[in-house]
Amino acid sequence: MQTLYSGPPVDWPHRLFTRRTLQSSCEVVFDFEWDEVIGHNQPKFPGLHDLSQAVARFAKVCGKAPLLLLTNKADVPFDELTTDSTYVAVVNIKDFLACTKDQDQDRAALFFLSVISKHGSIAAAAAGAATPIRVQQLIKALEIGLDGKDKVLIEAMNKGGSKLTLGLLDAAVKALDETASREDLEALTTIFSTSTASVIADAATAATRRKAVEDFKQLLSEDANEHKFQPWFQNNAWVLGSDCVQVLDARKIDVRNIADLLVEAYDGRADIVELKRPGLAFWETEKDHDNYIPHPDLVAAIVQAQNYQFALEGEIDSIKTRERLKGTPIAKPRSILIHGRSTKWADDQFEAQRLLNAGFTNLTVITYDQVLHRAKVIMGVQKTGKETQREES
Repeated sequence: MQTLYSGPPVDWPHRLFTRRTLQSSCEVVFDFEWDEVIGHNQPKFPGLHDLSQAVARFAKVCGKAPLLLLTNKADVPFDELTTDSTYVAVVNIKDFLACTKDQDQDRAALFFLSVISKHGSIAAAAAGAATPIRVQQLIKALEIGLDGKDKVLIEAMNKGGSKLTLGLLDAAVKALDETASREDLEALTTIFSTSTASVIADAATAATRRKAVEDFKQLLSEDANEHKFQPWFQNNAWVLGSDCVQVLDARKIDVRNIADLLVEAYDGRADIVELKRPGLAFWETEKDHDNYIPHPDLVAAIVQAQNYQFALEGEIDSIKTRERLKGTPIAKPRSILIHGRSTKWADDQFEAQRLLNAGFTNLTVITYDQVLHRAKVIMGVQKTGKETQREES
């Protein structure tokens, strides 16, 4: 049921309501009767997940908390408001639902494409001052990278569909943050006139992933803690390969245990990803009878990961836990523990790691360098093996 919004003040001329929503990455408020406009009283609608994710990305660039304001009264399909603490994306709900009708995925991308393409030219100047600031910035970022090839861009985006659009928007948002690679956008331009839509979409994905790898390397160079790595893994679940379909929004296992990440595995069951600092030691300095011994830091991390597995399995029949996990079932949860570095390892240390993992049931211990190596292999890097793991740092 909807209730009056009582959060941080928003400069909006109509009364705002809120309600519990599902599959949303940010708080949602609205200025209409939910069931009358949405057509039902369920806590979601087609495209809410994609739209809220896009809003959360925009807010991250601004360094503010995201708020999605749905309206059936605004004259524009998309606008933005900002407060000291909040980025408010104003979306005309009727325009959004009409734009995303009968689409299977990435519904928000088609909505933003329609907002941009209505201007006829991709140039920000041609869009006019009435265009929302965020749209002008996105257009300008794309224009810079694509050298004014607006007709080619619109045609390619129409052919490539929603996946390409989100890839381009991601690249543009990163360009606004002055961290995107111009070469990525230029590479997309080069293949626009010769490639199929699927190849273009793959290129957009590759551009986003290359940027993600650079971000990961930067975090490694800073010896960032697990709290800084958490959002990276949340945004780049692909790096975990077939072990992970998606990162779940919930992290709480029970009243005492909160994992770094809870994920949905390839079989639809809930698993755990536990993160420790890259700078923590993996092996003891001295061998014992010519054997490598796990460092106490690693032993403590292993015990914690195993305790989380035990706790999560204990929630197998908990209705509240099932609700937190959006219906993801629990059955013999596995854990991936990411701990330490391996760039300076000798060959027998990799062998010792394999033996260590062989002794566990449903637990795998890997290093941050091995995560980086896996990311590059997934992206199409041809080199494999421990030698390249040393080179990649």
